[in-house]
Amino acid sequence: MDLLSYAIMNLMSKECKATTKIRAITRQKIVSDVEISGTTAYRKLKKLIDIGYVKNGHKAGREHTYFITTKGIEELEEARV
Repeated sequence: MDLLSYAIMNLMSKECKATTKIRAITRQKIVSDVEISGTTAYRKLKKLIDIGYVKNGHKAGREHTYFITTKGIEELEEARV
């Protein structure tokens, strides 16, 4: 895990409270708030999904959304210690 991945999870967890499929946020929101490129956000999100820290939410128009899982919240809390 790297700092950008933690920044994305922190955004989902604390700032946006994106913890369910309904409250999920778009990649565009992540790009603008974390100040990274769309490609970087895509790669980080894919990795976070693969390890189970993030899941796909409901689509917002044509865009996918993402939310942090309980496993992701636990990892974020452990990293803060």
